[in-house]
Amino acid sequence: MYLKSLKVFNNDGTLIRDVKFKMGINLIIGLNFSDQDQKELPTNSIGKTTLLRSIDFCLGGKVDQFFQDSEFKITKNQQIVDFFVSHTPVFELTIAKSLVSTGFQSVITRQIKAENDPKKGVKLTVENKIDGNIISDESFSPSLKELLFKSTEEKPSFRELIQKFIR
Repeated sequence: MYLKSLKVFNNDGTLIRDVKFKMGINLIIGLNFSDQDQKELPTNSIGKTTLLRSIDFCLGGKVDQFFQDSEFKITKNQQIVDFFVSHTPVFELTIAKSLVSTGFQSVITRQIKAENDPKKGVKLTVENKIDGNIISDESFSPSLKELLFKSTEEKPSFRELIQKFIR
């Protein structure tokens, strides 16, 4: 089984990113060249970490990881929160069993939604889907564990298992 693609859509369905993966090891490196002289430029802030966080989010990670991090040197990156509120992005991770198009394929979808709470302000929530079926927050990790590991056992949890397989 391998990650086939990660797509991120805007709330209107506009494709923001489409990253395709190959079976086997996929290296995420930054290549950034100026258009004028093909001179290599620094590769900071081009999305490597955000790509990894997006994959983790699709696999049950918390939405907070996008805007709360010591890397930001602030407790919450409000620009990212505002983007999520205005665009309610949809993250779509496709996994496949083999390269053959007739083989097993499954799509994990998570949409970030904004809810207005009169007392607390805007609250971000997540709608989870696996192959188009809405899955509750409580059932999402166990459903992923069953899908990816064919296990319904309580321990170890999906999040405990997945950290051993994705690095």
